[in-house]
Amino acid sequence: MLFKHIYEAYFDDVYRFVYVKTGNKWDADDIGSETFRKVYEKSAPSETISIK
Repeated sequence: MLFKHIYEAYFDDVYRFVYVKTGNKWDADDIGSETFRKVYEKSAPSETISIK
């Protein structure tokens, strides 16, 4: 799966989870973005990412 597809498919779920835990929309946005930044950095540029 390409990173773009993973981001589009899961960002809202990650955002909602973090928002419920923190109660703060700014923190939820920051933590969600940071989560996907790390996923992007850990994957090779031309590599697809598998979700298990």
